[in-house]
Amino acid sequence: MKISIRIILFVIIIFSNLSFLNLGYNKILNLYNFQTKNNEFNFILLKEKGRDIELMNKKFELFKKENPETSDTVIFRVFERKPIKFWNWYKYLTDEIFKYPLLKEE
Repeated sequence: MKISIRIILFVIIIFSNLSFLNLGYNKILNLYNFQTKNNEFNFILLKEKGRDIELMNKKFELFKKENPETSDTVIFRVFERKPIKFWNWYKYLTDEIFKYPLLKEE
């Protein structure tokens, strides 16, 4: 009995991380906020509207050229991974937006 429950839970976790099933669990628009440590540069990523990582990196390079005096050279994500949302585990491991360091409150 316990083994079958574990197998069912394992299957649910695996299938919920498949991209075609994962769509149903997320909001229509996924907003992700990125910024530098001193909040001199801020970018809201919205892939559904074309505001992706490539655009953010281009805007950040432009920001650094226009502001050479800034000491902020790293972009941080301002959103956390939520391990309780097991249907996002695959995204947490594979999506490049989660490779940026987390800006922790001091």
